Amino acid sequence: MVYTASFAFFEAIWEAGVTHCFVNLGSDHPSIIEAIVKGQNEKKGHFPIIVTCPNEVGLFGHHPMHAHSN
Repeated sequence: MVYTASFAFFEAIWEAGVTHCFVNLGSDHPSIIEAIVKGQNEKKGHFPIIVTCPNEVGLFGHHPMHAHSN
């Protein structure tokens, strides 16, 4: 796979301290899905954990993780 803006985005948020991403991806997000697969394969342990969730959980599900991690 080539280096893409989507992959650079995940690298940047990892470097900024983001450890989890709550996502609701569909067929209109192929480059993001490819970047997730690339990161999980090439950067084991140095890539955000992807949590797939519906919109409603994504909006409010981050709060307990944030509260727990700080």
